[in-house]
Amino acid sequence: MAFEETIIFYSPADADIFSKKLRDEGCRTKTRVVQSLVKETICKAQIKDLRDFFIEESEDFKDDESEMTSLIQDTYNSVISELESMEGSIKEFLDLREEGECISDDPEVARFLEMLKEEGGAAKLGELAMQGDEFASRMMRIIPALEENGMIENQDEKKYLKKTKDANEIVTSMPSDILLEGSSQESRKKYNIKTVVNVMSGSEYHITTPPEFAFKTDLNELDSFVDGLIFEEESYIRLKENIFLKTLIAERIMDFLKAKEKAAAEEITEEIKDVRISLQETGDEFAFDLESDYIADILLDMKKLNIIKGKGNRFRI
Repeated sequence: MAFEETIIFYSPADADIFSKKLRDEGCRTKTRVVQSLVKETICKAQIKDLRDFFIEESEDFKDDESEMTSLIQDTYNSVISELESMEGSIKEFLDLREEGECISDDPEVARFLEMLKEEGGAAKLGELAMQGDEFASRMMRIIPALEENGMIENQDEKKYLKKTKDANEIVTSMPSDILLEGSSQESRKKYNIKTVVNVMSGSEYHITTPPEFAFKTDLNELDSFVDGLIFEEESYIRLKENIFLKTLIAERIMDFLKAKEKAAAEEITEEIKDVRISLQETGDEFAFDLESDYIADILLDMKKLNIIKGKGNRFRI
């Protein structure tokens, strides 16, 4: 149906919450589960190599004072600072402990591991770190990095330290877009930076809204329907844009029928197919180029919703 729209969620719980909100508004949705592949691209290297890479890249921008360059420079400086903090935290941790030491008996490590075991523990610790919690920030820099670099050995439910690397030799990773924008393959190779593409299978939950939702919803309040939910941003933007544009077409059809009282589908198509609509509030203009089959679908939906009435090939308000 012409006025149906689809938004994609990544969990059944979020999809159900959205559907329930629409049911409360008198709109019944359709749900389709789609199996998909999710791709995540990261870049991995030793701390010292990543730091030196960003320092060298920053040198290329020092004489450029454009706004975009300034934003890139700020990002690079932030990454360098984070890498140095990570190295400093790990170095201090290693310097205070002996090879083979049972670190799970350490009060701070034990506290961190207990928090990690809680439901959603990793996410909660990540949020605390983002909020500036010193303990969470420091331990999230240290323990996961040591685990990923094989420097923690699990034995008899205890964790033992293996001091096989210096702090600046720890391999860490970051989202690839930070590095790949503007950097060359040669410069990444120089610093032993490896690109890793993680491909995971997963489920998407495609929620289709009914035609009446387009006419019932207030676009200014639509964000409240998805507040706190995780969804595909592109599908949500497309849903909002399509509702806005399709209701513009519907309004022009109704204006035409009010003026004509009755009109055949061919007359409506001729009027609407290449219509230009200006918004009084902003002055923006929308130029449409619509196929007759698409306009026929619009008219059929509007008739089913009793927005317009029709008999045979003729329509009226």
